[in-house]
Amino acid sequence: MIAITRGWAPFIATQIEYSLAERSSEAELLPMATAMGMGVIPWAPLAAGRISGKYTRQNGAQAEGGRAALMGPRVTEKHLQIVDALTEAALELNTTIPRVALSWLQNRNAVTTTILGARLPEHLEDNVQALALELPTEITDSLEKLTTPELPFPIEFLNQNAKALHQGSTTVNGVSTRLHPYGPVIKRIITDLFHCCARSLGLPVNNG
Repeated sequence: MIAITRGWAPFIATQIEYSLAERSSEAELLPMATAMGMGVIPWAPLAAGRISGKYTRQNGAQAEGGRAALMGPRVTEKHLQIVDALTEAALELNTTIPRVALSWLQNRNAVTTTILGARLPEHLEDNVQALALELPTEITDSLEKLTTPELPFPIEFLNQNAKALHQGSTTVNGVSTRLHPYGPVIKRIITDLFHCCARSLGLPVNNG
């Protein structure tokens, strides 16, 4: 906003960690990018290999080569749950785990492109095939539900209440809302305050 106000060249993109295993950027960074027309370029789309299928329950989250010595100990139950779901989806679609995870990410709102961390040529060749993979809605929804992040306050509060409170059952920018239960109470309070101020200024008040 400062750049726009001063006539400077604004930022046009942002690089953030974003994957099925790391979705906390959905609290502020992604909405900001969408609102300001910025492209989003995620890095660590496979959580540094932790949701690539390299670490599984079957191998005890143990692997060799590359960054296994560093990342292996950082594999959590959450990563293994995601790998379980990705494995099931990959088998259903006759594809690979990385392709499913990358396809999900590449089709997220605001995501422009993805930074791949392929170590070997075969990894890169497999990863780019995600561009041609279209995930069925039920698989996308299942992955969404499994990895829904717990966003910090006041994100959930705003998602549940703000529009209803602010819009008062009207439609704004195509978004319709129901009247919040507190709506009539807030309206009464505001009306009473207005009347109080008017009376203190000696202005006529319509109590209708």
